[in-house]
Amino acid sequence: MTTNNRSLSYPPLSGLPPNFVAENVKLVCCDIDGTTLDPSNTITPYTLSTFRAVRALRPDLPIIFATGRPRIATRQINAAMEELGHTMGVYSNGALCGAEDADTPSGHHAPSFRTIHECPIPADDVLWYLNFSVTNNRPMVLYTYDRILSPVDHPSFAVTQEADEPYPEKTPVEELIKSVKEGLVIHKLSFMSPKPSLDATRLDLEKSPTRPPATILVRTGDPRLEIMNVGATKAAAIAELAKNVIKCSMDQVMAFGDGANDMEMLSECGMGVAMGNGSEEVKSVGKFVAPGNGEDGLARVLRAVFGIDP
Repeated sequence: MTTNNRSLSYPPLSGLPPNFVAENVKLVCCDIDGTTLDPSNTITPYTLSTFRAVRALRPDLPIIFATGRPRIATRQINAAMEELGHTMGVYSNGALCGAEDADTPSGHHAPSFRTIHECPIPADDVLWYLNFSVTNNRPMVLYTYDRILSPVDHPSFAVTQEADEPYPEKTPVEELIKSVKEGLVIHKLSFMSPKPSLDATRLDLEKSPTRPPATILVRTGDPRLEIMNVGATKAAAIAELAKNVIKCSMDQVMAFGDGANDMEMLSECGMGVAMGNGSEEVKSVGKFVAPGNGEDGLARVLRAVFGIDP
């Protein structure tokens, strides 16, 4: 993730729903890819200046990321947001939600990180997918707190680095099995391969009579097919955060997203904003459709809501 140096101005945005007013907003949740970042995978000066302006007006307002990325793959963009007091986040499609916290005891799974909400894949289910992966020669990656692991190496894993993820650590399958049995927490799994192989993997999993029912398959784009706990969604994590940390209702949450994994979030948050670059299905659940991420849509909505010059 880099910072785009282009600078633009836009005409005022109109047509916002009547509840999209600054005093209603108690929490802002932003998807990263396709939403906060522009099509070249950068954050624009216009977006950064918008976040700064909102922060100046409402220093108490949390602006957080709600992303499919694991926490370890958000460090560069978090660094760009650090000056804004960005400490909380929803990661791995809602399987993990927490805050950076210097008071977290040493020896914790992720020093300086405090878990607020967690919905990992059950250990027995992880073992089932590991067996499927190895038996059928289907390359798979396991995501835990600050580590990305795999029993194999594969050219398709290069996509992880394009998303600011570290390259998966090759770990013997016997060691992975032992670690999972001993309590290693896995937030999501990801099969990675070229599209024909990925399609075959999905079909095989869908047809399997023994596939764990507590998991769902999420196609997040080639070359990934992700496996999640059926209860892990961005919406569920945000609801937990809103209720127990921010002390607000979901009606007071403004959320931005563009993908299928954002649909529940956009539907359940009172101010759900679908990005114009999203699919028609995604746009159908948003309370408002913003311009696309190539037109600074997220920032333009925030400027309109908070009365910041466009």
